[in-house]
Amino acid sequence: MYRFTTAQDATISETGISINATMNTGFAAAWAQSTAYATGALIDNAGNVYKATTGGTSASSGSGPSGTGSAITDGSVTWAYQCVNQCNAKMPFFVSAVAGPGAGKVWAGDVDLVLNSGWAGGFAPAFEIDMTNNSGSNCATCQNLFISGDAGTNTIQAGISVYTPSATTYQWVNGYQVTGSKSVQNASYYDAAAGTYSYQDTGAHTYGLYLNGVYGTGALWSNQSLTMQYDHARLNLFPASTCNQWRLISNVTSSADGSIVLQHSTDCFASNFTNAVVGNTDGSVQVGKGVQVSNTTYAALPTCNTGTAGYIAHITDASAAITAWHQQVTAGGGTNGAFVTCNGSTWNAFSY
Repeated sequence: MYRFTTAQDATISETGISINATMNTGFAAAWAQSTAYATGALIDNAGNVYKATTGGTSASSGSGPSGTGSAITDGSVTWAYQCVNQCNAKMPFFVSAVAGPGAGKVWAGDVDLVLNSGWAGGFAPAFEIDMTNNSGSNCATCQNLFISGDAGTNTIQAGISVYTPSATTYQWVNGYQVTGSKSVQNASYYDAAAGTYSYQDTGAHTYGLYLNGVYGTGALWSNQSLTMQYDHARLNLFPASTCNQWRLISNVTSSADGSIVLQHSTDCFASNFTNAVVGNTDGSVQVGKGVQVSNTTYAALPTCNTGTAGYIAHITDASAAITAWHQQVTAGGGTNGAFVTCNGSTWNAFSY
């Protein structure tokens, strides 16, 4: 066991174990067509490292040497397999652990940081990983944290798991957090896997998805080209057993935008549902049983101008009874009901 106890003041940094590594050997270039290679040259190709046993010029076509042969012909070059391309790796620190049938609970490594009462240091990551790219080119194969491994005969539950045994006190404010206006160029969460779900929520939350950012195109964006008829939102008004529900769905196909529909059901949309509102792509709207216009007063009407042209309202205090089909309304204060519409300059009523 190794014990590390700090002894210096704030002017001196202290590290229990420090490795200062310089890595400047081991490079094997990617294979290229019609390229001159000297005897002894090393390349990284097809997941392997090869050494030129006979110098020459590589083939003008094809994908270069592969396999584990000791005399692979490539144009006028002869290559010999050396190793899988992990062999040219350099790393300052490496841990390998294997658990056998006699082992109990096992860890390959553990980092534990406890902030005792009174600590006021201000910054305390349990583990920090830093990486800087000054190579001169963007690196599509570089990651600050790379989690991988060879697939075995059985699955592992999670690549990353966040857990606390506490049932009373929260451990973290956020389980996964990305901050900094220039931290991420493309996606804070990017999924290119082929699992059953891209995101699955089985927890108990105040909100399933809360969006409160600034969006240039939209808070939610789907570029799905396949036929779809999905629930965009579903609301259970009572316990699920009653199946009284509202939902908002779209009828989108690969060749048409389709309509967006607000539906209500009393049997979980098995067969008994009503289209309350249907919005069509031509701008028309179909309403199930009718439209109810809430009552207001003349004084509460917005100013009638080009911005409110086409508005319809129902007032309950027209100063005079509406007897003409298109009678101008100029004052409230009465007791007469009237539907009114804005023509762009004045509110006009029609009798009913």
